[in-house]
Amino acid sequence: WNYQFLTQLGYPSNYYAAGEMTVSQHLEVSGQPDPYNPGWVGLDYIFGSGMRGGSSGGPHIANLGEIVDSATDPGQFPDRNTIFAVTSWGYGLGNSSGTEIKIQGASPLSGVANANNFVDLFNAACRRSRAHFGTWTCDLLVP
Repeated sequence: WNYQFLTQLGYPSNYYAAGEMTVSQHLEVSGQPDPYNPGWVGLDYIFGSGMRGGSSGGPHIANLGEIVDSATDPGQFPDRNTIFAVTSWGYGLGNSSGTEIKIQGASPLSGVANANNFVDLFNAACRRSRAHFGTWTCDLLVP
C-alpha cells in the first residue's frame, strides 16, 4: 500500500453552501482492494472526508505552501505543492442516525502507466508558461 499525507481543496455543497473553499487534510492510501469489487486493487487514493458533492475535481496536494525549516533531513518527499490526484467519487456507509462513514476517492492525474497522457499535457502547458513568463515557472516532467 502507498500512504501519503495530502491536503484536499474543494467547494462541497454541504459546507458553506459551496460558497467557500474548504481545506481538509488526510492520510490517504492507494493500492488497496476495492470494497465493492473483491479481487480488484485500485490506484485511486482513498480517504475519509466530510466533503460531499461539489468537491469533485479538487486537488490533493502534498506539502502545500511554503515552509521555512532548518532541518537538515528533508524527508522522503520534500517537493512542495505537488498535486497527486483530484477528488473523483464518494459514498457513505452506515445509517441515518448520523453515524455514517463518508469515504471519498481521488484519481491520480496520470492514470495507469500514464494512460491519461498527463505528462504530455503538463509539459505542453509548462512549455507555454516558460515561453511567456520564463523558465523559472515550471520544470518539465520526464516520461
